[in-house]
Amino acid sequence: MGSRVRFIDVGVNLTDSVFRGLHRGKRKHRDDILDVLNRARSAGVESAILTGGSLHESSEALELASQFGYYATVGCHPTRSSQFDSFKGGPAAYLDRLDQLIASHLTGKGRCVAVGECGLDYDRLHFSPVHTQQTHFRSQLSLAKKYNLPLFLHVRAAHDDFVRILKEEGFGEDGGRAVGGRGGLVHSFTGRTGEMKELVAMGFHISVNGCSMKTDQNLATTKAIPLNRLMVETDAPWCSMTSAHSSRAHIDTLPSNLRALYFPPSCQPDKFVEGRVVKGRNEPCAVGGIAWVVASLKNCELIDVSRAAWNNTVEMYDLHELMDDEYRRDIAARDAPNDKPVETNGVVVGGTVEGKEEAAEVDPKEKKIRALKKKLQAIEQLKARKDKGDKLEATQLQKILSEADLLKQLESLEQS
Repeated sequence: MGSRVRFIDVGVNLTDSVFRGLHRGKRKHRDDILDVLNRARSAGVESAILTGGSLHESSEALELASQFGYYATVGCHPTRSSQFDSFKGGPAAYLDRLDQLIASHLTGKGRCVAVGECGLDYDRLHFSPVHTQQTHFRSQLSLAKKYNLPLFLHVRAAHDDFVRILKEEGFGEDGGRAVGGRGGLVHSFTGRTGEMKELVAMGFHISVNGCSMKTDQNLATTKAIPLNRLMVETDAPWCSMTSAHSSRAHIDTLPSNLRALYFPPSCQPDKFVEGRVVKGRNEPCAVGGIAWVVASLKNCELIDVSRAAWNNTVEMYDLHELMDDEYRRDIAARDAPNDKPVETNGVVVGGTVEGKEEAAEVDPKEKKIRALKKKLQAIEQLKARKDKGDKLEATQLQKILSEADLLKQLESLEQS
């Protein structure tokens, strides 16, 4: 049985009131959270990790995770870290309440799988000053050590201090496993390529969303993330992909059937239409679009990104309910002795090196299958351009006409 395209959205702010029809405190439409989750399921989103951005939100995220069979994080976002100081009983009491939430939700349906969202955000110091952010970032790192949980991390314009604190607290190598940590995810990454590589070398994973793909530099960094350290997210309802982003050129190559799943027709919040997404509100169904851009950047198949992100997520967060036969086969193949990565100047991805030829001999049949899939992917891109009204050359139109024959060849090879 072959692998299927499936996703875990590792960053969803499902506690946000916009999923209940409230936009900036005003009722614009009915509660449509079930519609949002049904669209996600139709788009291949089989699970999600709900973000806890404060004590109150963490409690809500755990309740929603239990209700819908998802997972959640528990922590306090750096821009809200002043809540530690204003809390009745002070910072120690706030931390203790986070501790209690984690301790009471470590097993079963809707459990806490990470500490966070925590970190540093120097872009928005008007919410919480530097010293406050740093102090309460450190205190949350202690919870990850105590419960041997991964971290769900946030960093904006603060890379040097972020790395320094992680190293000082024992997370400088192997994701902090020597001090009781279990790695973690630097989510919604918008930093430079060198910063990403430093975090990967420290043992962390990286996740991307629409905000990670705004500029050409963002795309270069995303392309450089090793597949074995990648996860995908939407950060819904935030971080939508827009036509002004550099990712647009890649999204334009989406086949129409996938576009309908990942980016359904929209409506204005105050002109709600059943079955449509609400304009300006990102949804988990769009995570497939994120994976599509990554695949386009890396010149690989969508299934390659989907499978890598799924396996990385299940493994790091220890989502044993999702460790099915497909996952076990992939992990066994990855860890087989003849599939070890070869060190070169390229980026290591499983048993291959990004941008280089494979070190090992490829089965001739497999080589033909890959070549056919590459041709079919190019045809999908040409069809997308044709659907947009672009004028194609005669040779390009001829390639589109050859699709049926190529599909027959592929089917014959795969069944032989």
